[in-house]
Amino acid sequence: MEEPAETLTQLANARGTRLLTPRIGRLFEPDRVEAVDPWWREVGTPLLVADAAPSGA
Repeated sequence: MEEPAETLTQLANARGTRLLTPRIGRLFEPDRVEAVDPWWREVGTPLLVADAAPSGA
């Protein structure tokens, strides 16, 4: 399954829609954003809850 942000980016590109993806907790000026900043790719792979459980639990 695709990550929601990747799916949204693909759909926006296909429709020619401007998409704003500000970094969480940071200020931004919508008029100064020229392109999508895929910051979520730098965060890493999401951890599933089942993967986080200690072994033998």
